[in-house]
Amino acid sequence: ALTLDMSDAGTASFNHDIKLADSSLIILGAGSDTTISSDGANSIYYANNGNTVFYGAANFVVDVVGDVILDADGGDISLKDAGTEFGRLTNNSTNFQIYSAIQDADIQIKGNDGGSTVTALTLDMSAAGAATFNDNVYVGGDLFVPNLIYHTGDLNTYMQFHQADGWRVVTSGSERFHIEGASVVFNHDGHDADFRVESNDNANMLFVDGGANKVKIAQ
Repeated sequence: ALTLDMSDAGTASFNHDIKLADSSLIILGAGSDTTISSDGANSIYYANNGNTVFYGAANFVVDVVGDVILDADGGDISLKDAGTEFGRLTNNSTNFQIYSAIQDADIQIKGNDGGSTVTALTLDMSAAGAATFNDNVYVGGDLFVPNLIYHTGDLNTYMQFHQADGWRVVTSGSERFHIEGASVVFNHDGHDADFRVESNDNANMLFVDGGANKVKIAQ
């Protein structure tokens, strides 16, 4: 049933289970550094000296009937790979923060779309967190834009809220349409650009010839 190995300082080897009553303790360490117990409903692992560390050569699996609860009084849950932190979850006052700890490492949200893995959202940490969505973006409320809305891959074509009560449209680096205060201006930069209004049967019902400085009607 029990062997005490006197050649190994009295190491105890039990032939079968070790059973303790509820709330009984397994105490480890000269200063009772770690205790393991069960109160009949909960398994309790308590360390009162330093970190609680689990080492294993394979995976560490937590499989419970209920929920998995992580309660860190310090407010941080650190994620590491081979000792190097790559991410962190933080309770910062009233904010819940997700932090990418490696320099310029992006944050990606992935999912399963009909059996294929897609990257739904990428936050580019090397570009101040610029967000790239994989597909359409639907906004349920208002959309606030402080300045520019670009055409993808075409940085000289954009719409701009350049000041209070002002909006303009720029293509090929030239301003085509401008609203500001009480005025609406086409071809604000004064380029050789025409302005045309079509009707049902006439493509030039109203035609402003930017190069010839003429206005034509029904031409």
